This record gives sequence, C-alpha cells and structure tokens, in this order.
Amino acid sequence: MFGQPVRFYEFGPFSIDLSSRVVLRDAKALPLEPKLFDTLLVLVENHGKVVSKEELMKAVWGPDTFVEEGSLTRNISLLRKTIAEGLGDTQCIATFPKRGYQFVAPVRGVTEGSPAEPAAEPHALSGAPAVAETKTWHGHVGRAHGQDARATAGGTPAPQINPVAALAAGVAVLALVLGYWFVRPLPVPVVSGHQLLTHDGREKLGPLLTDGAQLYFEEKVDGKWSLASVPTVGGNLNTSSLPSPDVRISDITPGGRDLIGWEAVPGELAGRLLIWPDADGPPVTLTAVQGCWPTWSPDGARIAFSDGVHSVFVAGRQDENPLKVVSVEGCPQGLRWSPGGESLCFMQVDPKSEAVSVWEVPATGGHPHSLLLGGKNLDSVPTWTPAGTYSLFLWGSKDAPDIWAQRENCNPVRWRCREPMRIAAGLGGYMDPLPSRDGKRLFVMGGQYKKDLVRYDMKSGTFTPYLPDLQAADPELSPDGKWLVYARLPERTLWRSRLDGSNSTRLTASGAEVYSPHWSPDGKQITYMAVSSEKQYKAWVVPAEGGPPEELLPGAGEEGIPTWSRDGNFVVFGDTLHVGHASAMTIHVLDLRSRQVSNLLGSAGLWTPRWSPNGRYIAALVLADEAKGGLAICPAVLLYDTKARRWENLAKAENIRNLAWSRDSRYVYFHTGASDFGLYRVDIASKKVERLASLKGFAEESDDWIGVTRDGSPLVIGDTRIDEVYALDVQWP
Repeated sequence: MFGQPVRFYEFGPFSIDLSSRVVLRDAKALPLEPKLFDTLLVLVENHGKVVSKEELMKAVWGPDTFVEEGSLTRNISLLRKTIAEGLGDTQCIATFPKRGYQFVAPVRGVTEGSPAEPAAEPHALSGAPAVAETKTWHGHVGRAHGQDARATAGGTPAPQINPVAALAAGVAVLALVLGYWFVRPLPVPVVSGHQLLTHDGREKLGPLLTDGAQLYFEEKVDGKWSLASVPTVGGNLNTSSLPSPDVRISDITPGGRDLIGWEAVPGELAGRLLIWPDADGPPVTLTAVQGCWPTWSPDGARIAFSDGVHSVFVAGRQDENPLKVVSVEGCPQGLRWSPGGESLCFMQVDPKSEAVSVWEVPATGGHPHSLLLGGKNLDSVPTWTPAGTYSLFLWGSKDAPDIWAQRENCNPVRWRCREPMRIAAGLGGYMDPLPSRDGKRLFVMGGQYKKDLVRYDMKSGTFTPYLPDLQAADPELSPDGKWLVYARLPERTLWRSRLDGSNSTRLTASGAEVYSPHWSPDGKQITYMAVSSEKQYKAWVVPAEGGPPEELLPGAGEEGIPTWSRDGNFVVFGDTLHVGHASAMTIHVLDLRSRQVSNLLGSAGLWTPRWSPNGRYIAALVLADEAKGGLAICPAVLLYDTKARRWENLAKAENIRNLAWSRDSRYVYFHTGASDFGLYRVDIASKKVERLASLKGFAEESDDWIGVTRDGSPLVIGDTRIDEVYALDVQWP
C-alpha cells in the first residue's frame, strides 16, 4: 500500500499507536512518560539504523533545549528494562560506543490498509444493496413497518422462532454480559503529568511525610543531614538543623502536627525516640522506651516501633504500656500502620541471605505473614491513599523499582479486582510513594546514583574520567594489554572489548550481576563473582572468546571474588559475609586440575583475598568480630608469603573496604569508609602506608571496588547521589 501512513509499529508483544501516542503490551497500555515515548518512537522509526546521541536528543527534546547526556542514558536504560519484560533476554536497543543507539528487534509497520484491519463486508464490495432486518421481542415475532411478520418484503415466509429457544438465547446473552462485567479488566490508575518540586541536586532521604501544606524529608547540606520542607504545590525549600547527625525522621501524625523519629545511640542497637511538637522547634525525648522506626497509629493515640533487634512493640502516645507485638528473625524496620489501625506492616532483612521481605502482623499481636507479588517479596512497606482505596508499594529491579497499586475495597465477586497494577512503568527510580491528603497527587522521590569510573592522577592529585563511553565498572586489562573485560552498567553483565570499546562481546546473560572479573595469566579465561536475583554469591569462569560460563564450584555453596595464581592452576577466594561470625570466615584455594578445595593455613577470620600478579603473595582483609549481617568492618590488611608460608601484618586503617594489586606486585591499594573515606597504598617491601587522596566527595554508598591501571594509577567508582522530589498527577478510577 504505497503512500499509506503507518498507524502502528509492532515488535514482539508490543505495539505503538501513533495516533494516541500509547505503547501497548498484549493490548494493555503502558503509562510511559512523554519523553520516554518519544525516545522509543525515534529509535523504532529508524530501526536497523544507528541513531547518534545528538540526533536523538534533538528529536526528543528539541534543537534549542540543553539536555545532559545522562537524561538520554536514563531513558535508554528504562526502555531496555520495560521492553525486556516482554522480549525476555532478547536485546532490543544496541549501544554503539561513540556512535549512538540502534533498535535491533524486528519491527512491523501497520498502515491504514494493512490486513490487521477488519475486512469490508462481501455484499458491500459487490455493490449489492444492504438490507436491514428489524426484530422485536415480546415473546413472539412482531411486525416490522406494518408488514406481515410471516413474510419478508419479497413474499418469502419468515422463519418461525421457538420461544423457548429465544428465551434460552436471551439468558445466555445476559449471562455473557454479566460474566464479562465480572471478569473484564478494570481500568488502571494513570499518571497524567508530573511537577518537579525540588531542583537543588542534593542527596535526600525519605520517608516523605506531609501535613497537607508541606512535604518533609531529610536533605544533606554541606555533608550534614538536615530537616527539609517544601510546599506541596511547589515553592521555596527550607532546611533546619537536626539535633545530631544520627537523627532520623520516620512519621508525622495523621493531623499533620507532630513529627516522630529517633536518634541512634553509639554502641546500642536501639535509639532514643523523639517527638517534634513543632517542626522548627526542639524535639521531646520519650524516656520509658528505646527503639527505632517509630510510627503513629491512624488516630494518633499510639506509636509502634522496632527495638532494633528482632521485635515490634506498640505503646501509648507518651510511651506508656509498651506491648510486644511480634518477634522475627531479622530486624524490623520501615514500620507502618494499616489505614484502620488493625495491623502493622514492616520490612526485615534476612541475616543469612540478605533478602528483603515485607510482613504484616495484627497490631494486638499474633502470627506475621509475608506480603508477596507473583511469589516474590515486595521492595517497600505499603502506603495507602487517604480513604484506603488503594495500597501502594515498590516492586521490580533493585536500581529502578516500579510503583504498583492494589485495590483494597473490592467486591468479592469481581474477578481480578485486587490484581496489582503497575502505575508508573518506565518512570523507574522513583521511591517513597506518598499520596497527597486529597488523594489527587502522588509525591515521590526520584533518585539515582550516577556511577563514574575515575582514575586518580598521582602527579596532579586529581580525578579524571576513565573509559567514559563504555559505562564500565570493575574493568581489568588483559595480560597483553590489548583487551578489556568489564561489567557493563547498569545491568552488570560481563563484556569484553578493545580499549576503545570496539569489537565488544557480551560474555554473560542478564539476570545475575557480575563483580570483579579477572583474566587468567594466559589471557584465555576470565573469573568473576556473580550475584543472582536470589542473592546467591557464586564464583564463575568463562572463556575469554565467549562460551557458556561455568560455576567454579557447582552446588548450593557460596564463594567470594576469585583471583588467579601466577601459573593459572589455582584460584583463591573467601567466604561471603553472611556466613556468620568473623571467626567462621576463612580463605580457600581451589586446584583447577583436581577440583579440590583446601583452606589456607592460618586464614581464620580473614576475608576477600587477592593473589599478587607475580604469584608470591596473597593479601587479605582482617574481619572484625562486629562484621555481621552483611556489614564488613575491616581494620587491617594481612599478607601471606607463599614461599615462607606465613602471614604478616601489612597495614592498619579504619574500615578498609577493598584491595587491589599494582601490576608489578610492589603495592597494595585500598580505600576506607566510615569517617575517613581515603585512598591509600602500602609498599610491600617497606610496609609504608601512603594516603593518596580523600574520597569524601563520593557518596557514602559508593562502590567498594578498586582497581589499578598499567601505569599504577588507582581506579575507583564514584557514586554521585542525586535526588529530587516530584508530584505526580494520578487519575484513580
């Protein structure tokens, strides 16, 4: 059909309706934000072609609008995530370093005259006149325009209708109509627009709270957390200091007057509970109880809180008559009451698997039950719209979960009424959903870590971008210096390429995150640690030329990051942090020829070993007794001499986070957390520790990885946390 305009683009289960600007998956609309839709449309319209970043940004934002490249990168990442749910592991958008992006999934254009449209009736095509037939139902066949009901205009006798059959047909039609009413898909909440309420680019911390006129949250100003507020309709942001850096705000009374929170106490798991009768004034301390994550009941007469260990308590407004509600294996956090006050919801982190789960328990005490979606744990404690009509929660990928809603006032005979609905697909990265007091808007915090691989130039004392076009993490050069292996962000799949990004080959599929890949000495294999979606840590090996990856130690056990011996016959690795007490940790050596595993002599209490490139030494971190529940506290580096077969102290520092060797095996590099945030190296021969730079400009949650270039320059991954508060306009059906 030459000259016919395209009405739809189809790929896999998706279609793009150009007239209504809607993306559908299996005939269900996906509420993509406008710029995300435009990005997808430009790529699909040019499928099979590489579209440069400049062309994409001009087409989506216009030629006269200045847009940072990070906005486009975010759109591409969210589109890949959204489309991957329908196409499985099939890649839809390919990245061509220094060139642009290409939509590589098969695309079909549907025009006005495509076969997808219903065909015309045969008599209309032949020119035969259309004849209307009129029937009425009064228990018998009636008359049409005064004609005898037994004959048509041409005199042919009309067919006789059996009243019983007609009644049965009517009942069947009614049953179908009612059946459809009961099972038809209900309309979903739609995000029709959004407003940016803050725009200062600072790191922020939820939960979001509102008294109706103001939104409250915490914001980092000059490295210190402050209480921040902004009008719910937009306006100037105000901040006020908190009593100490260890204070967290957790809830506000339903009447919107009193804030409540807690202050951590050094050396204690429970903190001091605090109430702010005035947001701008000093807090009042509740003296009878201690805990964390306090939250007001819907009537404001009670508070629920965690003891910071394993239990949830409920007490009066002035902390009187505390009652234990439940005890669980992990530490309860993020507590919230249900709208009627009959139950409590909370999160806990499994101390062994580190998996996050959400639970509900009667407020008067009883057995808790987990809240699941599709058999999987939620990513947040629910919040509710003002009338309790919908519950809202986060669920999805770790880095960019989606906002979901579930109807709570369902007719029990309506099928699928309580089926969860994704109301912010493609808006990924929004956190802390909070409905406005009038229910017309949904406040969210949009945050992202901008990961930058940077190289520290020891001559100039500055950090400069390293491999900025590759979106690479944990890179390592091949022994011949010609190839690079790295984890590609944000999904952390394993890739191999030339140093300029050309000749890139994907070595692992999505579904597990890859960390710290290392080349074998002969350059033929690559080891790495992968973290599955079930939070299982396993050591793997894959051919450098590509091929199926293999577990180094198949089975249910877990392994830390593996590194190679000089001859390539052995790898060394440690235990994972959730194994247990520090004394239970040890260093293991795997003989790749016999597949036998042995423990390194004297390595009890040591963690995350690294074999030196020359094969002489193994460096490892000392794991302090306080290292429990996935939190590493490492005060020292030890060095094992494989020839002398003994350990010796190499360096001491506060909270060492990771290790890396220089390629000449002369230095061990490491960086620290806690209050220091420094970049260090230690000379193996002299044991001299040298502080190279401060890392305080990086986010506290920045990546633990550290590497070294061929010239001895250290590499780190900097995480710049950017948070803003948005108001989404939501239509609730």
